[in-house]
Amino acid sequence: KMKNTKEKILVVDDEKRMCDSLKILLSDLGYDVTALQEGGKAIEKIRSTKGGFDAVISDIKMPDFDGIEVLKRINEFGTTILLVTHNREVVNRLRKRVITLHNGRIIADEKEGKYRL
Repeated sequence: KMKNTKEKILVVDDEKRMCDSLKILLSDLGYDVTALQEGGKAIEKIRSTKGGFDAVISDIKMPDFDGIEVLKRINEFGTTILLVTHNREVVNRLRKRVITLHNGRIIADEKEGKYRL
């Protein structure tokens, strides 16, 4: 079903195929999508885009700035970050609020959490 919106989404992934696929999929849903293959360019784009982006979808492992660095820089602008991952290294590296779910229920909510499962 086509959304009637012009919400802006930034896609950041070093793989061109992934950028292209997500851009087509999200554009078909009615979003205004910008896709970039470098974390550094994504940070510049976020800084220069009037009104910012409504959502950012970012790969974690990229050659220039990894996705964690991109997210940290975005967070410095006051943007709330929601990161969904199952990667222990990523969670422990961030040391931010961690909400742990098990079977759809919250089993832990820590201000400076670490990976538990």
